[in-house]
Amino acid sequence: MDAILTGQILAIPDLNPERIAEMFSLFSVYYHGTSLGIFQRDLGKKNWVILLFDTQEGKLRGFTTFEIYTRSYQGSDLTVVYSGDTVVEKEYRGNFDLPRIWIHSILDVCWDAAPHLLAVDIFGVQDLSFPAPLL
Repeated sequence: MDAILTGQILAIPDLNPERIAEMFSLFSVYYHGTSLGIFQRDLGKKNWVILLFDTQEGKLRGFTTFEIYTRSYQGSDLTVVYSGDTVVEKEYRGNFDLPRIWIHSILDVCWDAAPHLLAVDIFGVQDLSFPAPLL
């Protein structure tokens, strides 16, 4: 099956105001009780975003944010990935495009930034005093 989504990874500071507004517009369809201010504040706590575009029209159909940081664990530096908000339009769910794009993007960024052991912080605890899942 051909991919229906393609991804672009950007550092959060590289997002322009128009793109942030477009992201919030999509986000607010699926997450109620939020505001642009809350969205921007949360976005500012992450350092990367993967934008998902459809391959036919090139329109934004989703995104996922994440933070990459380094922590020491048992004397070794670990590169940790904390996954933030993820939104994909309903019509574009149910395929393997997002996981494929996410994995490739994370590995590209982490390998370039710090090729340490990689841990995924799935609970958002940012406390690696326990054994973390390693990729």
